[in-house]
Amino acid sequence: SRHHASVVLRHGKIAILDQSSNGTFVQLQNGQNLLLRREELMLAGRVLVGLGAPPEASGDELLVIEVER
Repeated sequence: SRHHASVVLRHGKIAILDQSSNGTFVQLQNGQNLLLRREELMLAGRVLVGLGAPPEASGDELLVIEVER
C-alpha cells in the first residue's frame, strides 16, 4: 500500500501504527514476533519491522527502529 505504517510521538512515547491491509510485523528486542493489523504498538529498545512480511523475509523492506530513553 502507499501508506503502510506510521511512526509517531504520542504522549512522549514512540508508537508504530499499522494502516495497511497486509499488516506490519514487529520483532521485539526479546525476540517476540507480533503482527499488527490496523493497530498501534508503543516501542521501546530496538525493534525490527517488516512491512507486509516478517522481518526475516522482508529484504529491502526491513526497518530497524531504536528507541533510547
